[in-house]
Amino acid sequence: MFINDKLIYLQLQKTASTHIALLLDSRLPGKQVGKHGPLTRDPGGRMVVGSVRNPWNWYVSLWAFGCQQRGAIRNRLVASFPANLTHILRRNSIHPGRWLQSVRQLRLQAHKNAALWQSLYASSDDPELFREWLRNMFTGKGKSLQPGEYPFLPMNRIAGLMTFRFLRLFIDDGVWRNRASDIKTLADIRALFEQHCIVDEFIRTESIERDIARLLTGLGVDVNEEDLQTAKANTSRRRDVNYYYDAESIELVREQEQFIIGHFGYEPPAV
Repeated sequence: MFINDKLIYLQLQKTASTHIALLLDSRLPGKQVGKHGPLTRDPGGRMVVGSVRNPWNWYVSLWAFGCQQRGAIRNRLVASFPANLTHILRRNSIHPGRWLQSVRQLRLQAHKNAALWQSLYASSDDPELFREWLRNMFTGKGKSLQPGEYPFLPMNRIAGLMTFRFLRLFIDDGVWRNRASDIKTLADIRALFEQHCIVDEFIRTESIERDIARLLTGLGVDVNEEDLQTAKANTSRRRDVNYYYDAESIELVREQEQFIIGHFGYEPPAV
């Protein structure tokens, strides 16, 4: 997260969060504390800011980043069992309280088809690979291989990885820890978000400069959209999002990410 005296920016993966943090730092100098972790302290009167992205774009970006042999999701899916074991042993030497979850994850990883996942990251120019990757990501077996507590929560039956990461980051940390296992329906997600979201302002990836200019102006900083036009960092190399989707894959994302799509009014790609 990025922290300044006036705001705290919580960085959701694949929402141009590195670029947004740099833009904020250029106008409200602060410090970077970790990156994608949740807020575990009182914000102390600061504005809490989050970022969000059209889910159809989010999945293409996540996959295309993996095609560059980058990203935690890709590394987890293609790694051999010994490599995953080494990673978990190293992580638990730092966080010993995670042993039970790690053992459960290792059992799931033991039967993974790493070669299949590797083949699905062969080329970011192949829409059929993306669609097959997406289908595999949304199966029960695919969800069981994803990081963190997501594979073990009932919500994974009704919501995709993006919704999980969105809620984990933007819901009050204490509430999440106590109630994440109670989320079983879309109505549960909506109620939890409405009652316990800690974010005051959202920056949309589709309108970064406009949204940052608006929130900084509200904090008394003299800035306009044109002042913020710079090249984005940490991007994935890929084609336009419309290239990757067909009717089936559009519906897969719509079903899995219906909360974010509905709440922010996102529209699907044109096919």
